[in-house]
Amino acid sequence: MREFISGILSSSGRSYKAKLLSKFKGFTMHSIPKQLYRYRSIEGEAQARTQRLIETGIQYFAAPTSFNDPFDSRPDFTLSGTEDEVRAYLNEMWSRQAPHISSEDRKREIEAILRDPNRDPRLPENSMQTAAVYEAMVTAKIGVMCLSAVRDSVLMWSHYADCHRGICLVYDTSDEFFATAQPVHYQHARPQANPIAHTPEEMLDNAIFTKSDAWSYEQEWRILHYQRGPGERQMPPNCLRAVLLGVAASDSTRRLVESWAKSSEAKPQVIRARLSPSAFEIQFPGDSGETSQVNPHNPLILKGGQD
Repeated sequence: MREFISGILSSSGRSYKAKLLSKFKGFTMHSIPKQLYRYRSIEGEAQARTQRLIETGIQYFAAPTSFNDPFDSRPDFTLSGTEDEVRAYLNEMWSRQAPHISSEDRKREIEAILRDPNRDPRLPENSMQTAAVYEAMVTAKIGVMCLSAVRDSVLMWSHYADCHRGICLVYDTSDEFFATAQPVHYQHARPQANPIAHTPEEMLDNAIFTKSDAWSYEQEWRILHYQRGPGERQMPPNCLRAVLLGVAASDSTRRLVESWAKSSEAKPQVIRARLSPSAFEIQFPGDSGETSQVNPHNPLILKGGQD
């Protein structure tokens, strides 16, 4: 089974790592929202991490294995195709993985694999083994920074910002740091990864950038790091434009966040969210056309942040 995954990772004669890195070539900044957001709690252990985010710009890229969606980055692996397509794929895989083996020996090995119910990658019962090897070789080694295209999601504030008692960080995406940001796609069906039917880029999209439509309210964008994997990355501090306070944030939280903002090189604005008086909506100064206090050295785009 490990050989099957190795074949997926080196599909089309190139390593999956290289595909992951080259996928973003030619991607233009124009399709990225002008602002992206990151919801944070400041309770318990999260407080020190959030303080560091604001004061230094150091971001943590997490492995997808740590995410709260058990299906995240875990597609349905399959090797579906005609008999000829399956044999051709396995032959290509073996020629790359074991070039010293003769063509006749490869054919015999392929037939042995397809006759062995414990090794045949076409059988659904072997998909769990495939997924486990994939997770160890790929998913656990990718670093991902998760952001959102929305700042006023009631659910996001509830789930990721301590029930509206936390904060939301506002980032200007014009910096090169965001050049490879990609949106997550949402759908009802679980995505498949099939090296016969899909290119490595399509498998990457299906694995890392596709989630259940149950999560569509997040409007998530992701930045990936494979070469360095999970860990800390330095974001230019001036990317941080503002810190939004939840509607339930206390005065002590406001004072604490304001002290962090003052210590930050970016000097982000601290703006409190409020409840709409007439709708189930979160609002911010400027949403209704009134004048807001804006730092001229760090202007905030108040109208949603989209192109």
